[in-house]
Amino acid sequence: MKGWDDIWVVDSLLSKEECEQIRKVGDATEIEPGMVSGAEEPLNGYTARECDVAWLYDDGLKNRFFEMCKSANQMYWGFDIDFFQNEAMQYTTYKVGGVHRWHSDTGLSATNPSYVRKLTIVAQLSEPHEYEGGEFMISEHPGNEFEIEELKNQGTVMVMPSFIVHQVNEVTKGERRTLVGWIEGRRFK
Repeated sequence: MKGWDDIWVVDSLLSKEECEQIRKVGDATEIEPGMVSGAEEPLNGYTARECDVAWLYDDGLKNRFFEMCKSANQMYWGFDIDFFQNEAMQYTTYKVGGVHRWHSDTGLSATNPSYVRKLTIVAQLSEPHEYEGGEFMISEHPGNEFEIEELKNQGTVMVMPSFIVHQVNEVTKGERRTLVGWIEGRRFK
């Protein structure tokens, strides 16, 4: 387990077998293009996000992730958090050319405008040799960006505040697969 002021990483939280099972279910689930809220079409040829997503329903895994988020939150941030944003978690596949440019995951709840995304959780499902590029980057401020290298390891899970600016660099070879979820709480005061 590794913690910084802004992020919390647990190496190999998921076993190889668990990652492979999630991938099997994800690959068999209806896939749709990943979208950026409010930006369904590229703007002036600029695409902020290029990936495929599927929505996975696994209460056991979701509860396990929620408990991890509660622990990380208690140790590092102290946010008021209540539940996962959706019933499902987002299974994301980045193929060659896949990218998700600089963004934060903040936003109002889709079901209750009194709630906002507070924590983002990302689980790495691919092994490092399965793809090139696709680095998970964080920006503390312009000019101070860094890679979360641990997130390349299969089974590693990361939790961070949803307002942290981050991106997935372009995948140049192979495919990168992740599982993503968001924890909500009442609006910040």
